[in-house]
This record gives sequence, structure tokens and C-alpha cells, in this order.
Amino acid sequence: MAKVRGSILDKLVVKSHRPWRGVVSFLVLLLIGAVLGAGGFVSGLYYEATMQAIGPSERATLRAVEQQVMTLERDRIVDKVAVESSRKAIKEMEEQLHRMGKEIAFYKSVMSPESDVKGLHVQGLDISRGAQANEYTISWVMTQVGRNDAFLAGATSLRLVGSTAGVPGVLKMSDVAEQKGKVKF
Repeated sequence: MAKVRGSILDKLVVKSHRPWRGVVSFLVLLLIGAVLGAGGFVSGLYYEATMQAIGPSERATLRAVEQQVMTLERDRIVDKVAVESSRKAIKEMEEQLHRMGKEIAFYKSVMSPESDVKGLHVQGLDISRGAQANEYTISWVMTQVGRNDAFLAGATSLRLVGSTAGVPGVLKMSDVAEQKGKVKF
């Protein structure tokens, strides 16, 4: 077929003409729907007749069983909520136990150090993120090991060892912290 410039050619589809096909399909679906509806109606009548045939004592038993099922379902929901709250409480208690264990270990090490080395020791170091990006809070605990009858006073400093852009280096805390100079204790 030759194409003509400037005109739009529509694609044509050739198919057989069957006008009764749609009508027959509709009637078959209507018949299936009617059979299903009638079957549902008959089964409902059968159920109703069965329920009528049950005596009063069986109906009372059936109601009691239905009540038991509802009670058991409610108890299952209550048990589920109780188990979940118990799990949360146990988790919180385990976290608290872990924190207390750490505190006890710290105080034991302060009161009776196992090391024979005497003097001032860094007992714990904690680094945590601050409220803003690139903001950190650093805290450390120092303990006096050995004779604890003398009062110690002094100043400490902290250095950061690492790399910046792949270049190894050491930074003094006074270069990167708000607090300048040494920290007194």
C-alpha cells in the first residue's frame, strides 16, 4: 500500500462478526449467578431447619460454647498484651542491670585496684555525639591507685592521634575544643 504524504493512516483490524456471542455469554453468566444464588438460599434454609431441629438444651450448650470461645479469645488478647509488656519490662531491667554492673565494676576497681602500679590512672573514657554535626562531648574519669591519703591536684591534656585526608597527624585538644588550655582536676 502506498503512503501518501500529509495524511494519517489508521491501522485496521479485520475480525469476524458474531453479534450473538455477547448475548450468549451474558445469559450463561446470568444462569451461573442464578444457580449460585439458589444454592445459597437452599443451604440457608437447610441451616435454619437444622437449627430448628436442635432442642433447647442443645441451643443452650451451643450458646455456652460460643460464650467460652469469646472468653478464650479475649483472654488470648489480654495474655498477648501482658507478654509484650513483660518483655519490655525485662528488657529495661536487663539494661539497668548491665549499667549497674558497669558501675559496680568501676567502683570495685577504684576501691581495690588489682594492679601493683601506683599513681594516677585514666579509669574510663567516654566520647558521645553532641547536638550538632561534628560536635562531640569527651569525658574521662581518673583514679588514684595506691595510697589514697594524699590529695592530688593538677591539669590534664588530651591529644587526638589519627589522620586527616589520609595524612597522619596529632592534634591537641586545645586546637579543636572550645575549652582552651589544660583541664584542671
